Amino acid sequence: MQEYLIDGQGEDFKYPAGQHDANILPDFDDNPDTLDLLLYDNNTVITRGDEALSKQFSAATHYRINEKTKEAEIIWTYGEERGEDYFTNIIGSARYLEDTGNVLIDFGHVDKGNQSNIVEVTHHQDDDVVFEAEITDFPKGAWVYRGVRRALYTNTWENDFSLTE
Repeated sequence: MQEYLIDGQGEDFKYPAGQHDANILPDFDDNPDTLDLLLYDNNTVITRGDEALSKQFSAATHYRINEKTKEAEIIWTYGEERGEDYFTNIIGSARYLEDTGNVLIDFGHVDKGNQSNIVEVTHHQDDDVVFEAEITDFPKGAWVYRGVRRALYTNTWENDFSLTE
């Protein structure tokens, strides 16, 4: 199976360990040979990866994979700067928000499952936090499994104030 393995490129390349919620992104580089992939990396090394970094942080990571050369590079990642405070041994998600270009990250099992944190950050910019929520005091096992951004208001408001008999 060695011939099918992807070769990570660059000094800062990190293989995911305990990944969740892999999503194919829009084609950011207009190269038909590459695939842009966003995933949530719990960072719990079991078989492959950097054991020294294992359980130090969890992160959303954007990989670009060249399917012809079987090489991959990290384009963007967010989570390491949050450190162990946002490490999740299980559960999490990362979603690209096409309307804004931001990424919504669910650190779903923080503090051994006592809280879930949802963070929206800018993608390909300065990693500015534009939204953050901390959820606590929920029943055991009721963690936030996948974060999804929903509009509070839609453009389809209709009011019918007519009186009917």
